[in-house]
Amino acid sequence: MKKTIIKIALTIAALLLAYLVINVIMGDGTTDDEGSFELVIVDVDNNIVFEDVLTYSEGQTFFDVLNENFELTCANKFYEADMSCSYKFSILQYKNHVILGIKSDVFEIVTDWDNTFLNIEIYIDDTYVKSTVGFDYVDIEENKKIRITADLVE
Repeated sequence: MKKTIIKIALTIAALLLAYLVINVIMGDGTTDDEGSFELVIVDVDNNIVFEDVLTYSEGQTFFDVLNENFELTCANKFYEADMSCSYKFSILQYKNHVILGIKSDVFEIVTDWDNTFLNIEIYIDDTYVKSTVGFDYVDIEENKKIRITADLVE
């Protein structure tokens, strides 16, 4: 009986520790200051359709900056198009938008989530690597060069 109680207590302690570590690493996705980052957007044919420096203010997320500079189409809870971008997917306590489309005066990229999706890449050590977080949690203060690509589902 004592061994079972000890195992349960250790499991709960490990889960709480993991939860705290994830919170410290992930942060809340908002900026602490104002600044700028370079954004590159690539369509499904691998053409660069946008490349410019975007600015952000204190308290903004990557999603906020995109929503301020582009017309976004997000996914609702059924992965259907939602122009209001009012729905956020929840994983544990993290709430994140899923962007299906991005549009400006000169380009429009629309994905369907079944065959195509938007992929976030961060520029690290002279190469782009896939982001491990979604649009609301990309650290735009640390990552000064970000690329969004329209990719085919493989």
